[in-house]
Amino acid sequence: MLGNGYPVSDSDTPGHAGRPGQHGVGWVAAHRWKVAFGVAVLVSLVVLFTPESGVPPAIPGTDKLVHLALFGALAGTGRLSGAGRRWLVPALLAYAVSSEVIQASDLLGRSASVADVIADTLGVVFGLLFALRWRRRHA
Repeated sequence: MLGNGYPVSDSDTPGHAGRPGQHGVGWVAAHRWKVAFGVAVLVSLVVLFTPESGVPPAIPGTDKLVHLALFGALAGTGRLSGAGRRWLVPALLAYAVSSEVIQASDLLGRSASVADVIADTLGVVFGLLFALRWRRRHA
């Protein structure tokens, strides 16, 4: 310990976050699923709410895979970050439906699709199964 009352540590060393209030590598490692969930939320906002003019052309059906993967990532990382199923699942399903309603509005110039909501729902199921398997494997 130094004279300042804090243990000697290097915030660049894994497992050491430095002084209280500092966020080093150790903090990120300890909160990796929360960070991953935050990234998934940000990516979903960009993907789901980009106006039609900003959406690149793609092979038909690709958007369903994107929806499946996106909501799988949201559910999996959300669950592994500590979110309870009782609020996470309804919140993600509400997000799926509301994103389609917003896409159908004149605001984005995109169209709504029931198939997208189905893909989102399947993504939530797959994400929860992934999280369950991950926890069992790393318990």
